[in-house]
Amino acid sequence: MLLAWPTLMPFALYPSHGRLFTLMIFTIGIVIMRSLGCLINDFFDQDVDAKVLRTQYRPLAAKTISLQVTGLIAATLLLCALTLWLQLNIKTQVIAIIAFLMSMSYPLMKRLVALPQVFLGLTFSMGYLMATAELGVNLNYSILIGYLFWAYWIFAYDTLYARADYADDIHLNIHSSAVFFGNRILPITYYMYAILILLMVVLKWVFQLGSIYLLGCTACSLMLFTSLQNLDLSSRECWTNAFLRHQWIGGIYLFSILSDRLLYL
Repeated sequence: MLLAWPTLMPFALYPSHGRLFTLMIFTIGIVIMRSLGCLINDFFDQDVDAKVLRTQYRPLAAKTISLQVTGLIAATLLLCALTLWLQLNIKTQVIAIIAFLMSMSYPLMKRLVALPQVFLGLTFSMGYLMATAELGVNLNYSILIGYLFWAYWIFAYDTLYARADYADDIHLNIHSSAVFFGNRILPITYYMYAILILLMVVLKWVFQLGSIYLLGCTACSLMLFTSLQNLDLSSRECWTNAFLRHQWIGGIYLFSILSDRLLYL
């Protein structure tokens, strides 16, 4: 769902551009690429995951699945992804190749850069650019702003996710935005979401959205700050719960865009 919302946003913004077949390709592609991304991430992180409380029971970390079976699953997913890729136009295919390479590189970022969540945000948002290109929309400044908006949203919610592993990441010397922010993360999180809400308002003008969109933004804002009220530096679970709420917040946000567009068709 978290990968779906940025990828499906162009279909909500430009409902008259798409076809059902195109929507089906991207919907199936979301499931396949999210599955493949998880598999690649778990393969690179299997030794680290075994030492982290939250991830110690993942199949590769717990040795409940062999590398041979893992390779077979990966090959099957790649074949399915290739089949979908061949249905796309050339511009979308090029963006998809870049997105694939970024997805394969992300697990290494946690070992190389201080803020791997920045790279994750840029990677997770590539579906937005792919869908925009496939719908025949010019990749202008407004599309770029939308892409950066989703990249920032993903950076923000994955910072919450990373905080749940804070103690383990410190011990294992794994980089994350949560480690980077340290004990300043509570006030920083409030500032991050204040900026996120401001960006929602900016997108109203960028994409010429109306009152229904603003109503949806208000609902999203209330859900964001309600989830932040229960954050506690000493608790892992509260950070995970705040992260998980984004699958629903993102859905409400996307629905508000689609509803606004359909009203004025």
